[in-house]
Amino acid sequence: MTAEDYGLARRMWHQLEPVHAVFWYAPEVFAEAAALGYEVKTRWPSYFAWRLAPLGGGSAAEILAARERAVNRMYRAPDQPRPLAGA
Repeated sequence: MTAEDYGLARRMWHQLEPVHAVFWYAPEVFAEAAALGYEVKTRWPSYFAWRLAPLGGGSAAEILAARERAVNRMYRAPDQPRPLAGA
């Protein structure tokens, strides 16, 4: 990619992000997540469900286990113990 391509990508992001953000913060999204059984005090429990939805169906337990694995890999120090999913 050239610097010009990156500029185009940045401009597109600035144009599309406000539309995209509506999905994550709209009250209807939280209501739907609650109806599906996700905790809605924060957006994180349902975030992974929405991100994984295009890959096919999964139970809330499966999606939350995937979330736990992702959080473990991304945000915990390597020397921290990692709980097993479902434990």
